Amino acid sequence: MSKKTIFMKCVWVILLIAVVCLIWRGIITVFAVIKEANRTATNSFLASINSELMLLHKDFFKTDVSSEWTIVEITDYQNIAAYLASSGMVDKKHGVLCPNSVLNDCWGEQIIIGCSIVDEGNLAFILWSKGPDGKSSTPDDIVYCLMSSEPKAIQKQLIDSIVIK
Repeated sequence: MSKKTIFMKCVWVILLIAVVCLIWRGIITVFAVIKEANRTATNSFLASINSELMLLHKDFFKTDVSSEWTIVEITDYQNIAAYLASSGMVDKKHGVLCPNSVLNDCWGEQIIIGCSIVDEGNLAFILWSKGPDGKSSTPDDIVYCLMSSEPKAIQKQLIDSIVIK
């Protein structure tokens, strides 16, 4: 084999490696964009749910709502999901409301809802998604609480007080 042939084969191998690297980089970029889009959509969804929940009165809940943060009971959770579905806030078409009345995030995990009574008897809510890893209390969690500048601290307090499946 001549030196020119060997050189050309090396050039083709280098070009092939470069193309594979560019394709791989593109795939990684696409996944990063999708991940961020899911985070943004989930955060927006949590904010929308919170806005709807702020319209409810504490008598709506069977959960003993007090000044202490607590996770809503399953009956209340189902009632919240039904309320949101009836208000047109969520629908089965977009996959955010499962047939068993569970609100799901973009990764198919149940959204956790906690509540508390704040100033003058008003309700405050904390909502969170376990994020793409499906585990609570990890850095990828998406936590939304309008009434607190430290929503992750409230989330930790709630997680420490109960076991989340």
